[in-house]
Amino acid sequence: MFLCILFGSLVQADTGILRDPTLPIGKSVAINSDKSAVVVLRLNSILISQQRRLAVINGQSLRQGDEIKGTGFRVIAIDAHSVRVQSNQATRVLSLVNTKVKK
Repeated sequence: MFLCILFGSLVQADTGILRDPTLPIGKSVAINSDKSAVVVLRLNSILISQQRRLAVINGQSLRQGDEIKGTGFRVIAIDAHSVRVQSNQATRVLSLVNTKVKK
């Protein structure tokens, strides 16, 4: 089992994309914003109050209209469970993981 984990991490490193192994699988969005680089966008949280709407993406606290540093993407909408981002080439929707606990 240890060899499988080690081999899996070697394969990921070979692709040039490093991923936090503690994150749920498939919850990051990898986007080719240009022909040479892959941009990984991870929606960490959404905070909504009467005064403001904030989204935390890749550890950055952002409002509608803010640019996600180093990605070429801009936040265009923040909803209760998702955030829409846009670059010159693409529009994407980032969604939160369902956090409801079953009783």
